Amino acid sequence: MIAILGRIPMVWWIVIALAGWGGFSRVQVAHGKAALVAYKAEVQAAFDKQKAADAAESERRNKQVQEAADAAFKQAEKDRADAAGARAALDQLRQRLAARSNSGAVRPPASPGSAPTEGAANVPADLFLRCAGRIVELAEYADGARTSGEACVRAYESLTNRGPTP
Repeated sequence: MIAILGRIPMVWWIVIALAGWGGFSRVQVAHGKAALVAYKAEVQAAFDKQKAADAAESERRNKQVQEAADAAFKQAEKDRADAAGARAALDQLRQRLAARSNSGAVRPPASPGSAPTEGAANVPADLFLRCAGRIVELAEYADGARTSGEACVRAYESLTNRGPTP
C-alpha cells in the first residue's frame, strides 16, 4: 500500500491537500454564517427587548407626569376655592364696617367752621381692610407658587426614576 502511495505524483498530493483545505474552509464558512445568523438574531432580540423596556418606561413616566399635573390642577382648584372664601370673608367684613360707619351720627368738625370728620374709627378699619386685601393677594400667589413647585418636583422625580417622595 505504501508503494502505491509513493507512485502518486507530487502535484496530485498538492491537489488533494488543496481540496481538503477548501472543504475544511467551506465547513468553517458555513459555521461562521450560522454563528453570524445566531448573533444577529440575539442582537435583534436584545434590541426588541430594550425597545419594549424603553416604551414601558416612557409610558410610566408619562403617566406619572400626567398624575402630577392632575394633582397640581386639583390643588390649584382647591387653592382658588380657598382664595374665593377668603375674599368673601373680606367682603363681608367690609360690608360690616361700612354699615357700622354709616350708622353713626354726624361727627363734630375737627375745628370750628370745618366739615364734619369721618371719625377716628374709620382710619384703622380702612387700613386693616387694605392690609387684608393684600394678604389675600399674597396668599393666592404663595398657593400658586407652592402648587407649581410641588408639581415640578413630582414631574422631576418621575423622570429621574427616584419615585415620589412621601
